[in-house]
Amino acid sequence: MAVLLRCSIIVLLILLAPLVVTPATADQSPDAEVRILVDVSASMLRTDPDNLRRPALRLTSELLPEDTRAGVWDFADDVNAIVDVAAVDQQWRDTTRGAARWIHSMGQGTDIGAALETAAADWFAAPPSDDPAPRHLVLFTDGKVNISDDPQEDQAERQRIMGPLMDRLVEHGVTVHAVGLSDEIDQELMEALSRRTGGRMAVTRQAGELERLFLGLFDQVAQRDSLPMDRNRFQVDDTVAELTVVAFHDGDSEGVRLRDPDGDTLDESMAGDRVRWRSEPHHDLITIDQPPPGEWELLGAEDPDNRVMIVTDLRLHTDDLPAYSISGESFAVGAYLTEADEPITRDGFLDLTRFRLLDDTGEARALERDGESGRFATTVTPEAGAREFVVRVSSDTFRREARHRLEVLDTPLTMEREGLEEHPELQRRLIFRPVSDAIDPQALEVELTLTAESGSEQRLRVSHNDDAEHWDISLDTLDPHQTFGIRADAIGTMPDGRTFRAAIDSFETAGLDAGADDSEAAGPNVAVLATLLVVFNLILFAVIGLIFYLLQQRRTTPPALSGDDADANDLRENA
Repeated sequence: MAVLLRCSIIVLLILLAPLVVTPATADQSPDAEVRILVDVSASMLRTDPDNLRRPALRLTSELLPEDTRAGVWDFADDVNAIVDVAAVDQQWRDTTRGAARWIHSMGQGTDIGAALETAAADWFAAPPSDDPAPRHLVLFTDGKVNISDDPQEDQAERQRIMGPLMDRLVEHGVTVHAVGLSDEIDQELMEALSRRTGGRMAVTRQAGELERLFLGLFDQVAQRDSLPMDRNRFQVDDTVAELTVVAFHDGDSEGVRLRDPDGDTLDESMAGDRVRWRSEPHHDLITIDQPPPGEWELLGAEDPDNRVMIVTDLRLHTDDLPAYSISGESFAVGAYLTEADEPITRDGFLDLTRFRLLDDTGEARALERDGESGRFATTVTPEAGAREFVVRVSSDTFRREARHRLEVLDTPLTMEREGLEEHPELQRRLIFRPVSDAIDPQALEVELTLTAESGSEQRLRVSHNDDAEHWDISLDTLDPHQTFGIRADAIGTMPDGRTFRAAIDSFETAGLDAGADDSEAAGPNVAVLATLLVVFNLILFAVIGLIFYLLQQRRTTPPALSGDDADANDLRENA
């Protein structure tokens, strides 16, 4: 359990760190606001006996970038601010590291609703903004709503969270990332909080999955410039002002070290003004100012989740992807580069730069340039499941990458085809059944695109009937003698309010005359074959007749005499 919880806390708190990387200026609004809620109820004595929340909070203080505003609360039966909301700077980091020692497991109850309201109080106090800085609220808990000995009061509070409180969070643009620290959490509540607000939910079950889970959360919350790593090697270019290496290890291995381009080895003992080295039982975090350009190597265990994050003027930007999508839904993945915050559109530069998209199946595809702009894009239609996409940009002088993870939910509808009542051979009765718990059937529509033989199209959109368990659509008005192509799409709304269009199925339904047309088309071929057969037989009979005639002639004609016989015959006649 200790290993499990250690990984889970590292997972989520690293998630919070790399929200932005742009240096702060006095007159700028923050790039993001982060509020962290830590459960300190007595049940944590069992789920977190080693109080690994403390080193996790220290890690957060190091990873949160400047120009972020952040605060930390603990909660049980009441809610206490242990780090006030402020701009992240060295003073805030020092304060947070010191406050980590106050994390305990002595509280009574679990007042999740009060914790959410307290952390979001200043957001709620102001009118909703059309374009606020991204607001992230991260909830750590190992249990359920527990504010009273009366189960009915707990249930009423739970309904209040899932109703009015969740509505306020959505209205004020708050994204909730819910992380359960045990299997005993109210998973339905945590899932509703995260999906409705566009955030992530994670539950710790196996230690081997948690580090990968951290990456999914990290990639969803924000993008941070990173360098590709291959066999623990990475290439630093001369635009990199700072690099941060996150190196995971099992705690029993040898210490993590770095080898710079000159071949010199760096370790924890060399930490100083230019090198900041934080070592924890299962990860090391190394930050280096003004790293020399060239090839670096991480000397330690290879792990696919090791990362190199950087601060640079040459930045890679990628499109925001949703936390969740639907199987059959297509969306664009786009990317562009900026230099000193200005988009790069120079042909001479971009012609020498390659943009690629890699997915978790190993497939790589090129991103194509979008006209004269500096944006490159491609379209993906991922299958159901946990998916990862890596945008990788490279040239002879630099490399960048950005990672995205998303959960692709199963298709919201299934489709069956049956024959029409009047023409059972025409598969034009379509039955659609809702199969997804994540999508409200009342928010779903089916759109059919019907393509005739002439190429003309017509569209038919059907909403769900409240009294029916399924859609039953009979296309009996289509010309039964024509062949049609039919495409079925589901159109609906995700729990966070995002609309989607997902392909369900596409097929061709042949008309009644299709078989007759085929027979007519085949008719001339049969006639030709019959004609050829007759001609062949006539020729054959003619050849046979000619041979017979020649044989008869040979029998009736005397044979010609040879030279000696003729001379002998002449002598007899002269005698």
